[in-house]
Amino acid sequence: MEQLQLKGNNPVAIQFISDIDQLSTNVLLATVMEEVNEGADEIILMISTPGGSVSDGIAAYNSIRSLSKVNVIVYNLADVSSIGNVIYQAGDQRIAAENSNFMLHGVRVPLNGSLNLVELEDRRTNLQNSQESIIKVLEQRSHYSAQQLNDMFLREQHISADKALDCGLTDKVADISLPSGIPLRPIVIASNT
Repeated sequence: MEQLQLKGNNPVAIQFISDIDQLSTNVLLATVMEEVNEGADEIILMISTPGGSVSDGIAAYNSIRSLSKVNVIVYNLADVSSIGNVIYQAGDQRIAAENSNFMLHGVRVPLNGSLNLVELEDRRTNLQNSQESIIKVLEQRSHYSAQQLNDMFLREQHISADKALDCGLTDKVADISLPSGIPLRPIVIASNT
């Protein structure tokens, strides 16, 4: 196990184990902003998530990336799936545990009830826009091209930590330990299902 090397003088670790929805995203971002407002200059976001809402994941990514005076390290604890990959990409440094995994897939939408042609076209447009947003982030932060990602999104892709390193989804594969004395803020929100 490797001790995490930090750059900041006032680091804090936040452990996020949850689906990504409006509630969990609000709690995550409120926790991050509270820590930054209290003087944290480095955030270690320890994450494991099955994914969830695309819009909430994009909001979390954009909010975390906007923290220009804070170094953000994101650590994949176990599994980062679906839109969780976008939040994972928000880190200035991205580290994956040796036995962790990533899962990518195209955007999905439930079709509950009946839809007319206009409603169906609206859903298709929203689906396409959401997928393009995800692809844009992953293309910028990895070695994948937009075309490769579009092709990959046709079926679920399960990616080991080592393969994630090879394709640029993560910067490092290592089991880490936090230096002693770093405050740890856990965020664990039970799924509604």
